[in-house]
Amino acid sequence: MEQIKTSDIQFLETLCHNAGLALKITGNTIVLFDQADYEARAAVYTIRRGGGAYTKYKLGTGTADVQYASCRVSYTGPDGRCVSAVAWAEDYDAKARNNQQLEITAKTDSPDQARTLAEKILRRHNRYAKTASFTLPGGYSLVAGVTVRLECWGGWDGKYIVTQAKHTVDGSGYTVDVNLRKVLEGY
Repeated sequence: MEQIKTSDIQFLETLCHNAGLALKITGNTIVLFDQADYEARAAVYTIRRGGGAYTKYKLGTGTADVQYASCRVSYTGPDGRCVSAVAWAEDYDAKARNNQQLEITAKTDSPDQARTLAEKILRRHNRYAKTASFTLPGGYSLVAGVTVRLECWGGWDGKYIVTQAKHTVDGSGYTVDVNLRKVLEGY
């Protein structure tokens, strides 16, 4: 890839996103990690609806309530040869009438490389399809990067990754506010 009219950090961020990696800057250190690896870890906590372990909650959906069912990456080289591949979301239903496919043009050298890129891009676009936030009693195990399980929340049931955790100690006790996004499985 060439870096043209973009800052170093924007260029690095683009490379990371295309490779399915997360980028975090802390202090004077750049940290790169694979989100799928963190999402695959066992849940450290379960939040059951009506279980009384939370004082506030909010459930949400992604931008315009859109989740892509598939992503197609294609590229036609100067020689006229077209390389393309499609990746599908885990719950893909070919008979559904509302399937939306994300179309991407990107230089790839093989169908395998195009499929890998399609999976990464589909994952990036769908990762905020379902979100939740909770205020819970304080717990040192609830930090960004760990997974939790939601139970008895209907369409929001499943495994989530903590994207942000804010711990507070005040006159009323120790609480933690967590922001979650649903873990993407199967792609």
